[in-house]
Amino acid sequence: MANVNNPYGLRPLMRTTSGGNPNIFGYTKASGYGYPIYKWDPVTQLAGVLNGPASGLTAGTTYLIGVALAFSLASTAATILVMDDPGALFDIQGDGSGSGSNVIAAATMGYNANLNYTGTAGAGVTRDNSGVQLTESTIAVTSTLDVRILRLHNDPTNAYGVYGRVEITINKHLNSKAVTAT
Repeated sequence: MANVNNPYGLRPLMRTTSGGNPNIFGYTKASGYGYPIYKWDPVTQLAGVLNGPASGLTAGTTYLIGVALAFSLASTAATILVMDDPGALFDIQGDGSGSGSNVIAAATMGYNANLNYTGTAGAGVTRDNSGVQLTESTIAVTSTLDVRILRLHNDPTNAYGVYGRVEITINKHLNSKAVTAT
């Protein structure tokens, strides 16, 4: 059975790598922020204000604060709950761009990948769901990529291959960013 292409962002699994419950905290989205933030969008904090993928999060370079748990309209001030725990686990769908050694397969579990913030991803699929996907073509051992692939998500409708769903943690997390002495 082939996997279905139905992106939904980073769906929280409500547990951490240590087995506990993840932290959830309210973050401010300014009224001047001209983009909506969709449920399960990865978000970052710039100048103390929440920013979502539509405003230019860059794969492999943006440090994320976590994942938004609610939708917020563009240009509307809001306090959004964000799962901001560096050890939080998420389920995400691959984007189908992989080939060769860059596919969702048993051999690539434990590898890393970037997130896809372009096209419909980052624009949201519906009001309730993000369109962000795992960029299969970036799957590699390189530790500087956005997320770490842990395992295939356990679901009878899911299989290795194109549009496979995997469990991940965020590699480039703002709360675990290395601090350098000045």
